[in-house]
Amino acid sequence: MSENRESVKQDIAYSVMMLVYFKADPQEFDQAIQSMMEQTLPPDEFVLVCDGPIGEPLEAVIRKYEQLYPQKFNVIRIEMKIGIGPCANRALNECRNEIVVRMDADDISVPNRCELEIAEFLADPELDIVGGYIVEFEGDDEKNGLLREVPLEHDELLKYARRRIPFNNVTVAMRRDRALAVGGFFSLARGEDYEMYCRMLINGAKGKNIPKVLVRCRVNEDAYARRRQWSHTSSLINVRWQLYKRGFSSFIDFLVMSCSHIAIMLLPTGFTKWLYSRHLRKKADGETNQ
Repeated sequence: MSENRESVKQDIAYSVMMLVYFKADPQEFDQAIQSMMEQTLPPDEFVLVCDGPIGEPLEAVIRKYEQLYPQKFNVIRIEMKIGIGPCANRALNECRNEIVVRMDADDISVPNRCELEIAEFLADPELDIVGGYIVEFEGDDEKNGLLREVPLEHDELLKYARRRIPFNNVTVAMRRDRALAVGGFFSLARGEDYEMYCRMLINGAKGKNIPKVLVRCRVNEDAYARRRQWSHTSSLINVRWQLYKRGFSSFIDFLVMSCSHIAIMLLPTGFTKWLYSRHLRKKADGETNQ
């Protein structure tokens, strides 16, 4: 693998983009950054956007990595919180490389995530979006949890995207210019990632998922509680309506998924957790990403 790795290093450089706001946990934030900076194929650049004031504990983590990687770390501080979409667009515009890898401020990328994704771009120059599987875990049990698989090939992704997000957002690596060409991320309460990826697919972008776990994602009670908020639900319904109006999905697709969002909003959180664990995810184990 070492010869292949050296070939990848010579052929392509990539940027990492991450957003952080004041509610992030400093220890998890540190672990998330570390998991990217210690990749088997390290990034050429790390663009971090702070969405409003974030507080001293998080700033201390940032200073640590600015000192460790002064040539790679690019920190952008937004004076007032503006939300995910505008911050993501700012990050995209700041990235100096064509390939941009997304990363959340509380998750853990597996060590060879970026090496695997960059290899896919090199193998197929027509690819615009590459993702993979995730494992969702609670507490400190990052080796186990629930596995979210997604379709692998482009034609499958197109069909799947009519009703569900075809990429695990936190695993996505994409071509920067392709994303900006369709307007980047819109400012939405929820679903801005799903909406933009669908816009990219509608405009001819080619996608693929790798059948391996690339990121281990933390989930907690707040994640399930957010699905019961009307702002969350109405935003997702609006995204689905826009996809229907563009002819990407059918009215039945819109109706089925809108009803499902409303049902999840109205039903108890315990039922939502049961639904995800029994029907929308698979039980994972420590060897899933091997």
